[in-house]
Amino acid sequence: MSYSETLALMVKKSGLTLKEIVEKCEEHGVKITPAYISRLQTGKQAPASEEVNTALAKVCGGDVERLLYEGYLEKAPEFIKELIGTSIKYLKDVALSIARNQYTDFRLQMHEQMLNGLSDIEFLKSHSNLFENWSDISSSHIMLDPSNKDERFFTNPYSGIKMQDNSMEPTIPEGANIHISENDKINSGDIVLIVFKDNSSLVRRYFLIRDEDGHEVTSIVFTCDNPAFSPIIEHNPAQIKMFKATSIDFP
Repeated sequence: MSYSETLALMVKKSGLTLKEIVEKCEEHGVKITPAYISRLQTGKQAPASEEVNTALAKVCGGDVERLLYEGYLEKAPEFIKELIGTSIKYLKDVALSIARNQYTDFRLQMHEQMLNGLSDIEFLKSHSNLFENWSDISSSHIMLDPSNKDERFFTNPYSGIKMQDNSMEPTIPEGANIHISENDKINSGDIVLIVFKDNSSLVRRYFLIRDEDGHEVTSIVFTCDNPAFSPIIEHNPAQIKMFKATSIDFP
């Protein structure tokens, strides 16, 4: 929903006339006219200032943060709008992947409808704890090259690996060499090489899904930094080996 649509809906739900809104805005130290509000609602006027938007939302009983967000987003450069839109889509994909692992078909359908009905700011606010108690890592198909060993990790047969696609961009570009350590502790935010039981390998940004008590790991969601690649879920973490990436040689 655009800024003008959000404001128009707030005004409609308030049940106030534009004149009444103007009078109440003056109580907040903001002086505007009914004609100005009308232009804002119809998109004929650029979004108002933070001070005006805050007063309008409070007077109309609307969500202040949502109106501010829509206003700033509309005035932002196109590349910022695209970046924010892509990032939120990526986060929603992660949320849906987690839901598919936890809910029955009916609850999953309801959850998807709920997510699709949320505005960007509502989604971010309601899912601010999405990554709590999870470890983090990153995604892409790679080629193992046991002959390309870094002397720092000579005991590790996977010490030299090369990115074969763009699934980790912009963090790791295609063609970059990744050095890994077998012994370093893996912390949230680390990039790792994941080796599956059949010796297939990926570089992933991962999220641990724990039980309701937050203790036992039930599965792992693997995601990519490039939002064009979909996340996957691994239900049997015991079948996976992971090695921490310690450095990257860019091509």
